[in-house]
Amino acid sequence: MEPTVDIDIRLTKIRELPELCEFNRWEMLKYSGQPVDVDIHSQFIPYPGINVMNLVLGVTYTTTRNYLRRNLLRYDIELSFEISDMDSVINMTDQSVYVPPTLTSIMLSVGIGSLRGMLAMHTRHTFLSRYPLPIFNLGEMVSRLANDDRSVSPENPLFSFAYE
Repeated sequence: MEPTVDIDIRLTKIRELPELCEFNRWEMLKYSGQPVDVDIHSQFIPYPGINVMNLVLGVTYTTTRNYLRRNLLRYDIELSFEISDMDSVINMTDQSVYVPPTLTSIMLSVGIGSLRGMLAMHTRHTFLSRYPLPIFNLGEMVSRLANDDRSVSPENPLFSFAYE
């Protein structure tokens, strides 16, 4: 059980990461009703000197055509959170960052809600508008981050879902 700690946190910025976003219009044109897979990935980036923690949160939509996996969309956003006295809340080493589950839950819930809305705006005039970001158990995601020593990346997603 995690000890109760008061956390003073404030969302300071949300931005799209255009350098990571990819709308594969050719594959979208070739799409003909195959199942669509949705993967969510995340990365926490601390800036302890200025008490800021960034959360990069992204989604990848893929499908299979002619026995090959085809990327339809990758969309990433970055959220910046200001955390008072961050050093007392987050444990950092040279190789890892430990964000307590309570703080992870807060950051992911804000981030996923933001990602869901921004993604809906970008896909509203495409067939992907029929495949919104699914609703899922945030507790399972937080548990995976807390207990999994592998990094969560597009190749090793935090959450996967298949629209059949």
